[in-house]
Amino acid sequence: MSLINGSHFIFVHIYKCGGTSLRKLFYDNLPVTEFGLSHATAKELKKSFYDCQGYFYFHTAYKFTFVRNPFDWVVSLYEFIRGNEAHENYEEIKDMNFEEFCQWNVDAIQSKKQNINGKLNTMTEFLYDDDGNLLVDFVGRLENIEEDINVITKRLNMPKINMPKMNTSKRKPNYSDYYNDESRRIVEEGFAEDLKNFNYQF
Repeated sequence: MSLINGSHFIFVHIYKCGGTSLRKLFYDNLPVTEFGLSHATAKELKKSFYDCQGYFYFHTAYKFTFVRNPFDWVVSLYEFIRGNEAHENYEEIKDMNFEEFCQWNVDAIQSKKQNINGKLNTMTEFLYDDDGNLLVDFVGRLENIEEDINVITKRLNMPKINMPKMNTSKRKPNYSDYYNDESRRIVEEGFAEDLKNFNYQF
């Protein structure tokens, strides 16, 4: 999603990383415009801007995103889909245990499974180009969202704002409670680049 009209920036919305709350924050405080799919990757957004002669805009805009620990991310997606019968993947995973879902998620990413709002991806695929270059200027962390959103609002000359909380999932508080040795191995291998690039661990 790109947000323009006086605020020259691009928000890359990685699903289940606080993006719905961020969208509300911006919609409530700035004139904004959607550009591309809700969960388009930075690489896809760059191509879209280039295709419509937006080279200068893409390279001068302040580009940012939020990530989260992959082990927590997978848990959040699991509980979100299972708790939402309207979700397009609900029927596929509703009867899966968590270990089965971990494998399904990794397989879906590797096969480039396309959903309505974008492909299922790793965070690395969301943010890096094919040459390994990070395409955004700032990577916030969901675990540190209050402090990191202040970095963004300050950069955009917005007043300090309390983050709304939306699109949350009902789940156990500790993601580690979901894992056994096999599910941990699946996520460690399937999200190895994310763990390395964003310095996360179990």
